[in-house]
Amino acid sequence: MAANIKMPAAILMPKSTRYKSDMKNSNLQEGLNARFRHVVAFAMAAVAIAALLRHTAHVYGGYSPADIRAYALMAIPLVAILLAFSWGKVPD
Repeated sequence: MAANIKMPAAILMPKSTRYKSDMKNSNLQEGLNARFRHVVAFAMAAVAIAALLRHTAHVYGGYSPADIRAYALMAIPLVAILLAFSWGKVPD
């Protein structure tokens, strides 16, 4: 009875040609998944750090939430200007 079993064509093909298009899509998808996970992890870490800084400034610094919000909004253009000036400089 074992002699009547037919092997699938994919098993009979050499490994180098088997599922070649699937390997390309798989590698691309794995790369995108890894990049997406890193972006999500970075965003979650940024939110956690911002919450920790805001809590620390409110509880230990004595700033009201409205003051923290105003200072953060004032800091956005300053950070943008600093990034614009330092963007093109390459360290030697």
